Amino acid sequence: MQAEGKPAAGAAFKEGHVDADGFRIRYMEAGQGPPLIHLHGAGGLRLTPGHDLLSRQFHVIALEMPGFGQSSENTRTQNMPELASTMGRTIEALGIDKFNLMGTSFGGKTALWLALQHKERVLALVLEAPAAIRPEGAEAPSGSPEEMARRLYAHPERLPPIPPPDPAVQAKTRKLVARLRGPDRDADLNVSSPVSRRRPSCWLAPSIGSFRPTWATFTRS
Repeated sequence: MQAEGKPAAGAAFKEGHVDADGFRIRYMEAGQGPPLIHLHGAGGLRLTPGHDLLSRQFHVIALEMPGFGQSSENTRTQNMPELASTMGRTIEALGIDKFNLMGTSFGGKTALWLALQHKERVLALVLEAPAAIRPEGAEAPSGSPEEMARRLYAHPERLPPIPPPDPAVQAKTRKLVARLRGPDRDADLNVSSPVSRRRPSCWLAPSIGSFRPTWATFTRS
């Protein structure tokens, strides 16, 4: 619950838009320092206290991927590599060369593809419950916002109130996610089986393109 008198999560973030790859991309940004790009999960862009903490040390830019939120329905993007390519062009259109990259759930898989496509630009990669590593046959979380929070978070009571989804936005997004979600284990991402079994929160890689499980973060040597 939101503490009385405490600013809402993301209150310091400012909204912006940029044209890239034929899409109008919305983003939220705050903070000073090295750029940190965040790609959201299948539920869309939602700022949390985590974004506020990160903005104390980084210039955080949370991108809304095309087809999510109030953007137009995205019928053009056909697979995850295409979506990652669009996000790479978005970051370039923002005038950012090298950047840290964080992806949550669905956005974690997008971030993996983006890191593989732009090895020389990604300084560090953090994956939060990436959708690239799922138990075989796993169903995507569904239900009310409260039910989703209970399934996805260890402490859902710490989350700010989650507004009910717009039915039209939800229907549009579900079609997009179903099309782009891909297999439970994407062989093209070259994620090793020890990572899948141990499921660390994030991992360290000496070079983007070869992922090895540890208990730190993804960085480039």
